[in-house]
Amino acid sequence: CVDASGSMGGISPGSNGSSKWHVAQLAAQSLALAVEKTGGQVIGVVFGDYAWTTPNSDSLALAPEFKAQMERTGGGTSFRFLSDIWRRYPAHHILVLTDGAGDVPDCVLPGDRERTSALIIPAGDPQQAAPWSSRQVVLKDLRHLGQVLALLTPRSG
Repeated sequence: CVDASGSMGGISPGSNGSSKWHVAQLAAQSLALAVEKTGGQVIGVVFGDYAWTTPNSDSLALAPEFKAQMERTGGGTSFRFLSDIWRRYPAHHILVLTDGAGDVPDCVLPGDRERTSALIIPAGDPQQAAPWSSRQVVLKDLRHLGQVLALLTPRSG
């Protein structure tokens, strides 16, 4: 799940002039391809005020169109979409990439929280993700985003 709220559009320290959104999108696409190559299933989610799911990793290339649509909704951040994602995909591990605080899901069951990780990029606060994720990793330099995403991705046994 990649945050496409308004705060993701600015230039971030450690990103070599790229927007946080651009770096996050590239990392998500790379991760999706790696997961699918090893036989895993990827469901992409792009979110801001609202969330849109992509049917497969190929659809992540359409994410700029989703971002353009979200910019018309006000550009805020809400994590309420997680309640729906948890119910629709009960066997999936959820990885949320975000830089900020937002509305928390209405209902967070312990199992939902356990299979959800948050990657907090500059300048987010990991405590904001603690109510809905069991792991929060803070990334201070966006150049390492791909490596950290790979570390957070569950491996099949």
